[in-house]
Amino acid sequence: MGDLAGMAIGPEGKEAQRFVERDGLSSDYASAVIQDREGSIWVGGSRGLDRFRVSRLLPAMTSPGATDFAMVAAPGHGVWVGTKNRPLARVEATGTMSTTLVQPITAASRDADGAWLAGPDGIWRLHDGAPEPYASLPYPDYSGVQAVTGDGEGGAWVSINRPGIFHFTEGGWEHDALPAFANDPSPLVLKNDRHGRLWMGFARNALLVRKGSEDTRFGTAEGLAVGNVTALLEDGDAMWVGGELGIGVVVGGRAHMVATQGEPMRGVSGLVRDHQGDFWANAAQGIARVRGADMARALEDPSYRPSVAWFDSLDGLPGTPAQFRPLPTAVVADDGRLWFATTSGIVSIDPADIPRNRLPPPVSIRTVSTDAGTWPAGSSVSLPAGIERLRIAFTSTSLTMPERVRFRYRMEGLDTRWRDAGGDREAVYTDPPPGTYVFRVTATNEDGVANTEGAAITVTVARAFYQMPWFFLLCLVLVAVLIWVAS
Repeated sequence: MGDLAGMAIGPEGKEAQRFVERDGLSSDYASAVIQDREGSIWVGGSRGLDRFRVSRLLPAMTSPGATDFAMVAAPGHGVWVGTKNRPLARVEATGTMSTTLVQPITAASRDADGAWLAGPDGIWRLHDGAPEPYASLPYPDYSGVQAVTGDGEGGAWVSINRPGIFHFTEGGWEHDALPAFANDPSPLVLKNDRHGRLWMGFARNALLVRKGSEDTRFGTAEGLAVGNVTALLEDGDAMWVGGELGIGVVVGGRAHMVATQGEPMRGVSGLVRDHQGDFWANAAQGIARVRGADMARALEDPSYRPSVAWFDSLDGLPGTPAQFRPLPTAVVADDGRLWFATTSGIVSIDPADIPRNRLPPPVSIRTVSTDAGTWPAGSSVSLPAGIERLRIAFTSTSLTMPERVRFRYRMEGLDTRWRDAGGDREAVYTDPPPGTYVFRVTATNEDGVANTEGAAITVTVARAFYQMPWFFLLCLVLVAVLIWVAS
C-alpha cells in the first residue's frame, strides 16, 4: 500500500481522514487493508495490525494537558468547559473554541437566566458567549468553589470549602451555617428546582431541601442510602439523587433507592435524562443508560430492578468520573447530545443515533477434548469410554467487540436447560455417561443480536466393556451357574 501518510479513510464524497504513526498507528507503512463483514477496517503494517471501528463515544478535542472539567450546556449546542489550567472553551462535537477567560473554573451550572461559572477567583455569568464578572468570593484566600446555582431571582447560592452555604444578592454575601447539621458540612451539589426549592447534597448520605425558611432533611431513616450525594436531577415532581452507592429518588416527600440488574451502580457523579426520556448516569463502572419506562416502573415499585446498558472503555470512554470536584460530570446539550467528563477527558454521544451492530455473530465449535486427547470438531465425534472430563471449545468471529459476545450452550441428553456461559468459550462436563448427545451453542453480540441457530456437534461416548449388554448377560449366566452349583 505504501506510506500511511497516504492512507485515507472517509465516506465517498466526503473529506477523507489521514492517519500516520503519530496518530496511534503501529507504523507508517501499510501492506494490506481489508474491511470485515461488520464494517471494521483492518490495516496490516510493517510493525503490526491496526483496526478502525466506529466508536460510540466521541472524544472531545479539549486543550492538551487540561484537567478537571467543569461543564455546562451552551446555547443551541455544545458545552462550555472550564478547567483548572486552561482557558474557558466552547466544545462542540466538531471542534473547540477558546475564550479570553483564563481563570480556573471548578463549578458550573445553568438556570433560566443563563450559565454560571465559579472558581477561586470569583463567579461569572455567560451572556452571548462572553463571560462577565458577577462577584468575588467572600474569602480571598480560598482555593475553589464546590457548587454554584442561581436562586431564581438574580442571585446565586454557592458552596465553598467552608461550613454551611453562601448566598449572594445585591446586598452582598450572606452565610448560613446550616444548623440542621452538627458537623458543619458544606454541600457537594446544589440544585434550585422549578418550585423555588433549594436542594443541597452532602457527604455521608445527607440531603437537605430548603423552601423559604423551612428545611427538610433526608437520610438513612427516610430511605436514602446513596452515600456521598454527588448528582441531582429534577424530573417532574421527582428529584433523582446520584451518589457513591447508586441512585435514589425523592418524590412526594419520601425517598427510596433504585437497585438495578447486574452489577450495582457505584460512584454516580452525573445524572441526566435525554430527549427520548431515557436516564443516563456517569458512574465508576462507565456510562449507564436505563430506559425511561423502566425507571418509571421503579418509581412506582421500589422492588423493581431496571436493566442497564453500559458504555465503557471499549466504547471510547477514557478514565472514570470525578467524585468530588468538578460536579456534575454529565450534561445534556440543547441539541440533545450528551456530554460526560472523566478524569482523563470529555466524550459525547447522540442518544438518537447510537451505532449498532445488527449482524448475528457467527458461532463455531473448535475442538473436543478429554483426558485421552483432543479431536477437531466436525459434524460428529466419537469418544472412548471412561471419560472423566469432557471439554468442548467454541468461539465467535464477531470482531467489533469480541469482549462483549455472550454464549449459552446445552448438551441435549444431559442438560435439562440452557447454560449461560457469559464470555467463556468452553463447556466442561465431568464423568459423562455413555451415550449419544447433541451439543449446541448460540451467541449474542454486543448489542444483544442473537445467532439462535448457532453451532452443533453430535458427541458419542463409548461404553466400557462392563457397560455392554453381553457383559450383563454373562454376569447373569455366571450367577445362575453359581446358584446351580451351590444347590
